[in-house]
Amino acid sequence: MGDFVTDKKALIILGIKHSGKTTLGNYFSKILNIPFFDVDEQIEKDVNMGVRQYFQTYGEEAFKKAEYEACKEIFNANDGCFVVATGGGICDNVQALSVLEGTKVFLDASETVCFRRILENSKKTGSLPAYISNKNPKNEDEARAIFHEFYVRRRNSYLKLADEIIEWV
Repeated sequence: MGDFVTDKKALIILGIKHSGKTTLGNYFSKILNIPFFDVDEQIEKDVNMGVRQYFQTYGEEAFKKAEYEACKEIFNANDGCFVVATGGGICDNVQALSVLEGTKVFLDASETVCFRRILENSKKTGSLPAYISNKNPKNEDEARAIFHEFYVRRRNSYLKLADEIIEWV
């Protein structure tokens, strides 16, 4: 695992929403004894609200700008090796990706696991992610179908971006 960060600035954890990026990032941080950062947490500090609420309130372009600023802030403030968990949609943010210097590790979690976690989270928060809720699914099967299309597209994007792939339950 130490090979991931030997000659590059950071270990960058990529993956679909609820794939376990923060969990894996914390794990790598501990075993490699290097700092851990979470892009979504940085965005929340910067904009003083949750990432989902910010996205819903200000839209995709404002969110992408906040994501870019958070990535830039993390990477500029931390010289040396560290681990960073990105947001689930960073594959669609070319500007934010441009500041991510390091080994990109795609956490390849199963579609079933990610969708189950999204449903569990929606029960706590009262809402599904915008890319699902904006399509107004009438039931869980419709939400699953929307997620399936989304999952396939994002997974293919991450596979192209990744230097390393970790298959995750």
